This record gives sequence, C-alpha cells and structure tokens, in this order.
Amino acid sequence: MTRYAIEYIKVGYRADNTPIFIPMLRFISSGKASPLMILPLNLLIVPKVIWSVVHKLKAQDIKRDVLLLMPSPEYDLGHIDIEDYIVSNNKIWGKIAEKVPEHTILLTISSSGIGLPFIKYMRVKGVLEEHLKNANIPVIWDAWLLDKLPYNTFKHKVDDVLILKIPEDYDKALDLLILLLQLLNVLEISEKKPESIIANLKLKGNRIHRIFYDKSGFVVYHIKAGDYVEKGQTIADIKGFFGETIGQVKTPINGLIVSLKTFRIIKPGDLIVELVT
Repeated sequence: MTRYAIEYIKVGYRADNTPIFIPMLRFISSGKASPLMILPLNLLIVPKVIWSVVHKLKAQDIKRDVLLLMPSPEYDLGHIDIEDYIVSNNKIWGKIAEKVPEHTILLTISSSGIGLPFIKYMRVKGVLEEHLKNANIPVIWDAWLLDKLPYNTFKHKVDDVLILKIPEDYDKALDLLILLLQLLNVLEISEKKPESIIANLKLKGNRIHRIFYDKSGFVVYHIKAGDYVEKGQTIADIKGFFGETIGQVKTPINGLIVSLKTFRIIKPGDLIVELVT
C-alpha cells in the first residue's frame, strides 16, 4: 500500500472573499526517482480514468512520488476542447507551480476530440528521450506548447513533458495511462503485453501541425480522424447562423488527421484541426 496525503492549494478568492482551494493528491513512494505530476486538462474525459488510477496508485508500492491535481468545481480552465493549453489568462497556475518539486516529469491528460489516441513529447532537458526510444513508444514532438499556459509556468521546474491525447469515446484510455505509468517506473510492469496498446499509437510522422480559424461559425468537417489529406484539400466548411457557407478550411500541408473538435460552434482563433506530418 502506498502512503498518500491530500493537499489543498489556495489559488485565490471568490467574490464573497472566501478562499478557493484545489485539491492535490500526493502519493509517497519508496524510491528515489524524480517525481511525476499528473495534470488533467480536459474535464470531459478525465473522470473516466482518474479514479481507477487513484486506486492503482494506492494499492501498489510505487517507485516515484506522484502528484495528482484533482478535478473540482474550482478547476476552471475556460474553453477547452482539443487544445492542450489554456486560452484564458488563468492565474491559478503560478500557485500550483509553487508546489511542484524541481526535476518533476509532467504528464498531462488532454482530449483529441473525435480523433486518435496519441502521445506528445515536449523536450525540456531530454531525460525521457532515450527512455521512450528504448520502449518503442511512438511520440509526436510539440515544442510550441512550452510557451503556452500552463507549461510556461512549469518549465523552470520540470525536466520533460508528456501529453496523453485521448478521444472522448476511446475505451482504452485507462490502459494507455497505465502503460505510461509503467514505462515511467511508477507502477509495476504487468504480465499483460502492451504491444496491442502501442499498436494503436502508430502514426506516420512525428510533428504536429495546428489549423486555426479566424471567424465565428459552425464547423462542418469533410474528413475524419485517420484520414490522410493533401496540401490544398478542403477539410471543412464554416457555416453561418442560417446555414450559409461563410468560409472554407484548406490544409496547408500533407498530413494525417489526429484531432477534430467535439463542439462544432467556434469563435475567432479556435483550434479546429490537428494533423501529423
């Protein structure tokens, strides 16, 4: 059994001057490896897997400390769909970063919407790079996020960042998260071979490309996750209030579609597609 404690992080005050707290579970290991922080970014998918992971962390003798930020009504991330970053200027992240030890590995859980399961890797110090290669885990590089919230508040504390992208209807989300926790030497390696899980992550390419749209409307996709698109191909229409077409989205490069929005109503600057090249 792993020892754990609940820590409450004060991140601000409500309008009536009562304090706002966000709970964080701290699991204490028997090992000396650098800690791992699990950070949920999309509350539509996180509750499906978090509580099962909490049970496994409590039941095993884990090999590195784990910090797990828990979803709560105060955990206000603003508009999040397939984004891996926080759009609003949320001030809670500085308070949370103060609680993160030096040399932490950051693992965030996000959504690929109506997309594919995949793992992003943000290299900060490169401590995971060789480990991922040896484990034959395909990852997509995404250094762009290091200057976005919440990563820009953590990057002076963390050694590397992994992002687990999960489709909202994906029934193996827990298996993927457990696989990562095993590879990071948090949980014991089970007898179950992970090849079938890793096979779902095989993508052609390792660089992410984002497509944004600069007007409000309703997006109607002409493609689906897993489709390979060519430069100049129309991948979506943007509809107006009365159903009229007010714009089209064409892909600027060849690539594989991996993320599509769940909520089709968009506002200016929204991310509508991620593809891998």
